[in-house]
Amino acid sequence: METSDALGSFIEGILFEKGADALPQEVQDQMKQDLLERVERRINIAMLAAMPPEEVVNFEKILDAGSDTAVQAFVARHVPHADEVIAKELVEFKSLYLSA
Repeated sequence: METSDALGSFIEGILFEKGADALPQEVQDQMKQDLLERVERRINIAMLAAMPPEEVVNFEKILDAGSDTAVQAFVARHVPHADEVIAKELVEFKSLYLSA
């Protein structure tokens, strides 16, 4: 499963838990897009904080290029315990969203 697909499923689950499935599909789609952008931003910030400072500029260039495969490869090389960093961000994001 692609990372973006996994994040999409994660967001759909949060929206379901929040009861957003009762809203019109157009509203749900907009909420999903908004939350997806927010969670991706949180993950990217966490990755920046976890990587060696000298790699930050290179990471930003890869992010700007927009290739998920390149981002994943870079993170795998430069962020120790990336899966744990991502999991922590997802748990915090879900907790914040559901408590709002």
